[in-house]
Amino acid sequence: MHGSIKSIIQYGNESDVCATVQDCLELLNNLLRRGASNQILLRETMGFEPLISILKLRGRHTISHNKRLDAEPGNDSNRQSNQTVFAQKNVLDHLLLLGVESPWAAISVHCAALRCIGVLVSSNPQNLDGLANKVLGEEPHFEPALNSIFRIILRTSSVQEFIAADYVFKCFCEKNTNGKAMLASTIIPQPHSGIRDPLDEDIKMLVGSMLLRGLTVNENDEDLETCWRAASVLSHILKGNIQSKEQVLQVKLEVPMTSFGTPEPLMHRIGKYLAVAASMSHNNGDRKTSTSSSCLYTQPLILRLLVTWLADCPNAVHSFLGSQDHLTYLLELVSSSSETVFIRGLSAVILGECVLCNKSDDNGMDAFKVVDAISQKIGLASYFLKFDEM
Repeated sequence: MHGSIKSIIQYGNESDVCATVQDCLELLNNLLRRGASNQILLRETMGFEPLISILKLRGRHTISHNKRLDAEPGNDSNRQSNQTVFAQKNVLDHLLLLGVESPWAAISVHCAALRCIGVLVSSNPQNLDGLANKVLGEEPHFEPALNSIFRIILRTSSVQEFIAADYVFKCFCEKNTNGKAMLASTIIPQPHSGIRDPLDEDIKMLVGSMLLRGLTVNENDEDLETCWRAASVLSHILKGNIQSKEQVLQVKLEVPMTSFGTPEPLMHRIGKYLAVAASMSHNNGDRKTSTSSSCLYTQPLILRLLVTWLADCPNAVHSFLGSQDHLTYLLELVSSSSETVFIRGLSAVILGECVLCNKSDDNGMDAFKVVDAISQKIGLASYFLKFDEM
């Protein structure tokens, strides 16, 4: 059957028989779904060249098939073999063209191509290095592929495209200690960061500096959307990486020109945005249930960042509790009946980290102080119920 499908695909590749080609690809999808033996047979007989040639001409119909070949659960050796063969055929270049560089491809194609990039590099050291070193564009306007994908995260008007681009960073960071360390090392405040130039002028800016710029925003709805998108990527960078957590803790932000205060830790600025987002949601009243991305995503993604950052990192807990407002605000979120079960649950997790990961000897912010605050504001029995509600 593979031989006949190969013939039809090759015929369709040279002709305008788009429906026939699509039918054949759907048939291949069904044959390969969770079928490691069929994947191996395809890889070692007809190979992937016909599929890649179709990808160049008709990427939309081929992308889901390539993803199926890469994503074979429970069979790491077969998945890695598929990833290696695709990488050897330079499929990453074609996926970047469809997912990042092509202005004419539909959003659905961008999303599918970005998801394929994530699957292609996931847990594959060679492919991870390939993506990290890939450069798009030409002199003098070239930039690293990761920069271009991160720019999509900050700028796209499509939530689906944001999710797909964010998935690339998730896959890039998982089991990639060196890659996460590289990204964390670029989180450096830029001179005159208070002046917000258009992102188009940031071609040469490192990913970390772009991320930090996305996190240091004005307190309005549009900028908070940029903030939670950047916060999602920072969560991937910090997850399970104590070195990166400690490094980002050292980031200090310039205060506004009208203020004479000292530089502010990034951790404290994130806490402020969480409070601002909640205030905006409450002020919107019934509009809180709208499809506004700021209402839907800001609090959960900033809370997820804090959950990730504080996990197994006593210094992060110490920094977070350095502002009494943070503890007070978390207690309000956990006890608020107007917040969603997820907001209350994530807030409860952060409070738990402030106890379990708290190594402070300071009586004003040690673990006993946090437990006392929970007991007085919520009650320990009610607090533990928040986890059951999740």
